[in-house]
Amino acid sequence: MGALRGARPGATPLDDLRQKIRPAPQERLARMVDLNEERTAQILRKWAAAPEAAG
Repeated sequence: MGALRGARPGATPLDDLRQKIRPAPQERLARMVDLNEERTAQILRKWAAAPEAAG
């Protein structure tokens, strides 16, 4: 059985399905903000500050 066209090397069919149905990053961020705006802001601040701390 050959590899499926567009399939990632080493990925299982279930991995491919998860990748297809995963919401876009913008949708995920919007959902996070809807659930808890303050917590999302904390996460984004921490994420934005991480490169400064590492460099």
